[in-house]
Amino acid sequence: MTQKIKNIFSYAKKHKKITAAVLAVCIATVYGIVKTSGNTATETQYIFSKAAKNNVTISVTGSGQVSALDQVDIISEVSGTVDYIGVKEGDSVIKGKVLVHLDSSDASRAVDNAELSLTNAETAYKKAEKLYKNQLGESNTTISDLAQAMDDGYTAVSNAFIDLPKIFMDVSDIYYDPSTSPYFSDLNVLAVGSSLGLKYKYDAGITFDATRKDYEALFEKYKATPPNASQEKIVAIITETHAVVKKLSLALTGAHNTIDFLSDRMTNAIPSEVSTDKSLLSSYIAKVTGHMSKLSAALTAIEDAEDSATSAELNLKSAELTLNQTEDSLKDAKETLSDHSIVAPFDGVIAKMPLEVGDRISNGGTAATIITKAMKVTISLNEVDATKIKVGDKASLTFDAVDELSMNGTVSRIDVTGTVSNNVVSYTADISFDTTDDRIKAGMTTDIAISTGSVSDVLSISSSAISSDKTGDYVLVPFSVTNAQNTTDTTALTKKYIEVGLSGDDLTEIISGLSEGDTYVSSTIVVSEDDSSSGSLFSMFGGGKQGRQPGSSSSKSSSSSSSGSSSGSMPPNGMNGGMVGGSMMR
Repeated sequence: MTQKIKNIFSYAKKHKKITAAVLAVCIATVYGIVKTSGNTATETQYIFSKAAKNNVTISVTGSGQVSALDQVDIISEVSGTVDYIGVKEGDSVIKGKVLVHLDSSDASRAVDNAELSLTNAETAYKKAEKLYKNQLGESNTTISDLAQAMDDGYTAVSNAFIDLPKIFMDVSDIYYDPSTSPYFSDLNVLAVGSSLGLKYKYDAGITFDATRKDYEALFEKYKATPPNASQEKIVAIITETHAVVKKLSLALTGAHNTIDFLSDRMTNAIPSEVSTDKSLLSSYIAKVTGHMSKLSAALTAIEDAEDSATSAELNLKSAELTLNQTEDSLKDAKETLSDHSIVAPFDGVIAKMPLEVGDRISNGGTAATIITKAMKVTISLNEVDATKIKVGDKASLTFDAVDELSMNGTVSRIDVTGTVSNNVVSYTADISFDTTDDRIKAGMTTDIAISTGSVSDVLSISSSAISSDKTGDYVLVPFSVTNAQNTTDTTALTKKYIEVGLSGDDLTEIISGLSEGDTYVSSTIVVSEDDSSSGSLFSMFGGGKQGRQPGSSSSKSSSSSSSGSSSGSMPPNGMNGGMVGGSMMR
């Protein structure tokens, strides 16, 4: 009941003209009833106004409560003992201001340890990176093991190809030039060594001829492989040269063994060519063996260097992983240290400060409550009014606690789903303030008028003057008639049908039917014939349209004149006080 009375007084304060009119009607009605209880004769008098241009507004009214636009409980991210409090309840703070600080000695030591671990990890990473670059040959001061092995292998191939041509030429002479080694002809070999000696010669010769063909093909490949060729091509030429040299070593050894076999069976004087050829073959076998050893060593070095490069890469990746882990650990330690300083998350006002120095707070405990300086008002709407407003609609707000304070606001949120209580559906809407005022406090009650539609500078008349019948909307307008003496001193009334636009409780927009300055009946007065100066009863002429009576809905209208209406203006024929007696002419 108290809230209803407050709402009535609030409405009266905002609608002073309507309130004055209602009070006048009530007083006049009571007084009129008393005065006319013994006098039944009355007459009707009319009050005239002129159609004028005004601003017409429709609004939804109600009351709401002020609250902060946002309210946040500031939670501690760590456990600790409070050693500093920098604010108290009601203090204004800016974003980032330290509100509460917790003892951080352990957290500081953790940061120091993490920084030391990071320094060690950075040193290990730099060493691993240097070794890896050395293995890849990316260092400016060293050549990688792999590059060195590749270079040594290519040099071994080149050295082999320097010696191989002469070896193949001289050994071919032993096999195929009778003038060079006549004892090595097939007939002499058969005669001295029988078929077994001839077999030895053929076996060694077949291996030698096959090796020479391989050499000739390989030599063409070698000429097409420069020293800066890819690792794959260099390794391939080293491997194939090693195979040819090894095969040649077998052929030379076979030839040497065949000559040895023959010399052991010679009964006459041994030809001098035998000794020469054996000595030549022995020297060539030694050379080929040396090339074979160098080529084999190069392949082994390449394989080892590849393993070293792989190991260096793994070591680098391991060092990088350790470095990243220590960086993360330091970051976490610094965040934990910073969490010991509990700061304001935004500009606002401290609403609650429950802690004192020396208190212990747990991880997840509330350190303080902060609200925004920006305020909002929440209003509850019935389902009819909720359909009339939308986000962005403007609102005016007045406050019971602050006299003469009027604020503007904007609808910022409307419930999508209503709340049902006692079979009544309601929707809440939030209205944000367009400006701030330090006098406005959370929890205050405010009266709200939300503008749901308006038109500016349009022709309008009093909403209460409009009536309707089956033909349409109309107003009463005066016109002059001729009396018995043929003079126009009598004024009558007639219906004037109109087309209305935006319609509020106070004013209604006129689309057509009236022009600016046209006179119309805005209200009527019933006066006793015994005493027209007192005991009057106010009433609306014609009963008005259903739903146009002021106060019948929570939707209200307000107006502000842009050209000034002439309420109570002088009617035709100089009628005194803007009134005329008589009844409406039909």
